[in-house]
Amino acid sequence: MDSNSVRSALPGTSLPAVVPTGVPTDLNQYFKHHSRSFSFAARFFTASDRERVCRLYAFCRITDDIVDEAEKSGTPQYDAQEAIAAWKQLVRQSFDGTPSGIPWLDQLMRESRAAQTPFELIGELFKGVESDLTTVRVSTEEELDAYAYRVGSVVGIWMCYLLGVQSARMHDFAAALGSAMQITNILRDVGQDLDANRVYIPAVLLSRYGLTIDDVVEMKRSGSISENYVALLRHLMDTADSRYERAWEGLVRLPPRFGLAASIASGVYRGIHREIIRNRYNNLTRRARTSSTRKLLLAMTSWCRLRELRRDLSSGRANVTERPIPGQSRFSPLAEKNPFNHSYRD
Repeated sequence: MDSNSVRSALPGTSLPAVVPTGVPTDLNQYFKHHSRSFSFAARFFTASDRERVCRLYAFCRITDDIVDEAEKSGTPQYDAQEAIAAWKQLVRQSFDGTPSGIPWLDQLMRESRAAQTPFELIGELFKGVESDLTTVRVSTEEELDAYAYRVGSVVGIWMCYLLGVQSARMHDFAAALGSAMQITNILRDVGQDLDANRVYIPAVLLSRYGLTIDDVVEMKRSGSISENYVALLRHLMDTADSRYERAWEGLVRLPPRFGLAASIASGVYRGIHREIIRNRYNNLTRRARTSSTRKLLLAMTSWCRLRELRRDLSSGRANVTERPIPGQSRFSPLAEKNPFNHSYRD
């Protein structure tokens, strides 16, 4: 995204000039360029569902980039708070039926309204993104869960609405998957986020493992990863993996037309943990990347697991949370008190 305005690109909109353009027209190319893991999985959606997913992804990416533009531009002329407020106003107007001048945004909002998506859910996503406008320091695991809900779980629940899945129970499974994916994102991007003065690892966890933010900064400088830091990362991987396992209870019950794609997305994202480990837990100066060959293997593994679990479910033998993906560590499922109920608020 550059520092031009949506208004200059789309005459007639009421947005201030500080809002970045970044409004794609070729959503499939935009999706493929910006999200290699999820766009890989999205190939397994039907054409119409893939278009819905592309629109939702573009919305989330642009919303996030409006905040990140403040860091990239480095100019006082760019006011991220004003920009995100203007974008949110445009989105709300589009949701209410006023054309925004951005056809795919209007279609996304029209479909969301028709699917009875509450705008309050979309508002939660904005709250999560807006929390990145200032220096980020997360104190507790509960704060991390609230953030992961807003920027991860909300997307999963929203996608459920768009794909016609209205069950609150299924929304909870989608929320668990969205939270798991967001924690995986955080694990992958610790070094990058540190450069942006954002630390999502809760202070209570740093302290539990005998670490401070200064220790993490020093490890990034030296490239030397401590055993305590490895233990901390494994704790967060365990947390994410337990939620990936929880999500399988929903994945196996999704309609076939998009259950496979969602299962593959889960498997491919979870596979990022393996790449972090292969990088010797150095997520401070190295970015974990999953090769195309590995993605294909993860996709096949997810497909086989989904097929087996569906067979077990139809015969009454399913025991989803006790069956880890082959080659992955085994983790306990989420506690009965599930914080990812779709009505959760901190």
